[in-house]
Amino acid sequence: MPSTSPAERFDVIVDFSGHDIGDQITMVNDNGSDG
Repeated sequence: MPSTSPAERFDVIVDFSGHDIGDQITMVNDNGSDG
């Protein structure tokens, strides 16, 4: 993943079509709060 500046953000597109309504999905920031 490219590095970012403190105020810079990326758009993330997630395809949830493989999940049913009501499925629990957990998203995790593996980079921590430091980026």
